[in-house]
Amino acid sequence: MKLLTAAQLAELLGMNTAVVLRWHRAGRIPAKIHTKRFIRFVYEDVIEALHATLPPADPSFLVY
Repeated sequence: MKLLTAAQLAELLGMNTAVVLRWHRAGRIPAKIHTKRFIRFVYEDVIEALHATLPPADPSFLVY
C-alpha cells in the first residue's frame, strides 16, 4: 500500500490537484491519513470509491 499525495493522485488520474482535494472534501474519495496539513490517498481505495459512485451503464449505448 503506497500512500500518495493529492498531486501524485491527480497525476495518475490525469486531472488537476484541486479536483482531487474537492472530491475528498465532498466525501467522494477516501483518504488514509488526514490531518490539518497532510492528506494521503491509497490509489486502489480511490478507484474503488469512484467505481462505486458511477451510474449503471445504459445498455442502449452498447453496439453489437
